[in-house]
Amino acid sequence: MKKVLIIGLDGGTFKAIKKFINALPNFKFLINNGTHGILKSTIPFLTVPAWPSFYTGVNPGKHSVFHFLTIHKFNLDERRVYSFADVKEKSLWKILSENKKRCLVWNVPMTFPPEEINGKLVGGLLSLSTKRFAYPLELENELKKQNYVIDASYLDLHDMDPEKSFKIIQKIDNDRFEIWKKNYLEEKWDFSMIVFKSSDIVGHEFWNDDKKVKTTYQNLDMLLGKILKLIDKETALFIMSDHGFNSYEETFNIMAWLNNAGYVEYMKSELNDVTTKSWRQIQSTNSKSSVVRRLLGAVGFDRQKLSKNKYFDKFRKIIPKSIKKIIRHNIPQSTKTINWNKTKAYTQLGANSTWGININLSGRESAGIIKESEYQKLRNELILKLQNLKDRNGQKIFKFVLPREKVYFGKYVNEAPDIIFDSADSKRLIVARFDNDLFTPTTYYTNSYHDQDGIFFAFGPDICSSKEIRPINIIDIAPTILDYMNLEIPKNIDGKIAREIYKIKK
Repeated sequence: MKKVLIIGLDGGTFKAIKKFINALPNFKFLINNGTHGILKSTIPFLTVPAWPSFYTGVNPGKHSVFHFLTIHKFNLDERRVYSFADVKEKSLWKILSENKKRCLVWNVPMTFPPEEINGKLVGGLLSLSTKRFAYPLELENELKKQNYVIDASYLDLHDMDPEKSFKIIQKIDNDRFEIWKKNYLEEKWDFSMIVFKSSDIVGHEFWNDDKKVKTTYQNLDMLLGKILKLIDKETALFIMSDHGFNSYEETFNIMAWLNNAGYVEYMKSELNDVTTKSWRQIQSTNSKSSVVRRLLGAVGFDRQKLSKNKYFDKFRKIIPKSIKKIIRHNIPQSTKTINWNKTKAYTQLGANSTWGININLSGRESAGIIKESEYQKLRNELILKLQNLKDRNGQKIFKFVLPREKVYFGKYVNEAPDIIFDSADSKRLIVARFDNDLFTPTTYYTNSYHDQDGIFFAFGPDICSSKEIRPINIIDIAPTILDYMNLEIPKNIDGKIAREIYKIKK
């Protein structure tokens, strides 16, 4: 009976693996003895919606999750963080459970609140430790006794010394593995999965520090070696990531272009304006205004300005930790916001990246001013202008600018931004900030970010040895797993079976 174990490396990239391959014996072993290739992420290439696309095998237009935050309705009552409750299609482990397969699912992002499966499930990123985060309840109680860390991002690592926080990130992965291993060895599982987060954190925080990137992947390689020793001859090992990482040199501010062209107008922001809040701030129960926050807002000091200030990186290294912590926990996301009564179109706020434009449609947006009869004309006008937009060197800024229905398909396409785009330059991020600078060199905050090229490995019975395959899509993994385990693939799944991994074609 064929079994499967998946290792998820959040943000895992061949840019790091191949650069340090001689120091990564277990990754090298898989390259020489298994199948590997690029795994293309979703548009946008974000943790959310990439993980739901993986575990449902469908595009976001079907599973309904496009971002960390809901796309429309920018008001306090309706804007919220997505959760597994929003995912409209069955998970891979639910399908397996219905086929009487025992599943052990550990720390996959966007699995909160936990669903009932035939086995055990521990939520990953977006899980709240103050609410149910694991199934069954006995497992959750056991993890709480062990002070289990769901995700490193909840530990305020920014407030620590970088060396200390870096060591904690590795320790969290190692502790996670040991607890998962205990559960893995307790019984025979048909399917198991564990996700490690350090590859994503090092990509965001330490990408330009080769030593730390190498150390992180060496630690992951060590864990991979331990897992290889655990699996039996009936078990196939798959490794995947939700997206990759890249270095960036410049940003293009799409919000500035919309403002300059008369499509969006700015105004002074109230400190608790939901438009300017990040998903972490909205999810937090302690994100209200404070005296320090009001003071920082009054002098115009906000995250948006810091994200493009080349001197702040030097400044942040010399200020005392206590001051740094006060600023970080109180600094407003932005001191400007959108004047909805005078805005025709806008984009998701993003100092690191953004990927779509919304029409401020009457009846859909909280303060929409564009009539339904004007919608298509305005959208076509924006698409045409952006398609022809060029930089200082005469090169097109966008790889594509498309109506959402050309990118996604399914029942929930209308929940996506109206216009979807991507950068034509692999070294340029498209961002959305409330200022009027179109092109800005990257800084500490923006010189590394996700790209679409994640990783894929397969190793085990009937899988090709020493083979590099063409890029496959993240939605291809679920049907490939089901096919490998000789199970029927639901007709609604969009992904295709990666048949090139097999020694003998099925």
